[in-house]
Amino acid sequence: MEPEIWKEPIEKELEKMRKYEVWELVPPPPGVNFLSTMWVFAEKLDGDGKVVGWKARLVGRGDSQKFGVNYFATSAAVVRQEVIRWGLSLATMNG
Repeated sequence: MEPEIWKEPIEKELEKMRKYEVWELVPPPPGVNFLSTMWVFAEKLDGDGKVVGWKARLVGRGDSQKFGVNYFATSAAVVRQEVIRWGLSLATMNG
């Protein structure tokens, strides 16, 4: 992996975070342990599988989080099979 390829995607991600005010720098409270972060890199591919770009995301490491300290609830989108069948049949009927 060539590091210079990823410089622009990292800068784009950080610029978006600044634009949308994702964080605010504040002094840390005493005794607080911070969550670690890591960069996740991915190549963007076209329909033929050729690389057309790169993207980088800064993510919090979920394996270092503790329930009740770093988060208080989890959720996941759940769809019933009947709803999927209904949507597919509706799409089929409408071409």
